[in-house]
Amino acid sequence: MKRRAWVSVGIVVLAFAGVAVLLLRGQPSEEAASLKNAASPAAQLRVRESVPPNDVTSPVATATQVPSNALPASPASAVPTLNPLDGSLGNVEFGMSREQVIEAFGQPDIEDGPSLSYRMRGFGVLVLPQRGVAGLLIGAARAMPEDVDGHDFQGQTTEGVRIGSTEKDIVKAYGEPASRKERGGTQTRLVYHGPKSSFRFTVDRDHGLVELSVMPPMLR
Repeated sequence: MKRRAWVSVGIVVLAFAGVAVLLLRGQPSEEAASLKNAASPAAQLRVRESVPPNDVTSPVATATQVPSNALPASPASAVPTLNPLDGSLGNVEFGMSREQVIEAFGQPDIEDGPSLSYRMRGFGVLVLPQRGVAGLLIGAARAMPEDVDGHDFQGQTTEGVRIGSTEKDIVKAYGEPASRKERGGTQTRLVYHGPKSSFRFTVDRDHGLVELSVMPPMLR
């Protein structure tokens, strides 16, 4: 039984790593690409050219009109706040379904299996089939490769920590970490464990916080 539990934890950890990978690199989903193409000026021009000039009844007869299915409904524009202590990002919490995540945030920029990446807004969500939301990630654009578009997460945690915060800021907000590990001489990882979540800050020596990941508490 204990071995099975640890295998489950390992699967969650590996799957959650995919959120970070997708936030940093990956190809847009076919749906996102088609929406982008449909909304492009060239696509709109092709649609308008296909309509007879005098057809004023057509919804695409004027240059300012766009096919009604070209763009998805806009999700709530408010920047979500991350609460690493209870595992929530805005209105999204551990255990929620993929559909609930998309209802809250809109279609992801990239979707690959359980990983939903909103890299243009600086965050990602892991949704497992049997557990629902099982991981949250916020990140900085500077952590992404030069050939990948993305933006810093513009929000903050409930304790006021945000992209660019220093290790001192983090320790002041959350206390001393359960563990501290150096990475490559330029970054430090601070790991915390609570009753509802485990979370990890990656702090760059020159740029402060570049990534924060949150998962359900690890089995001990």
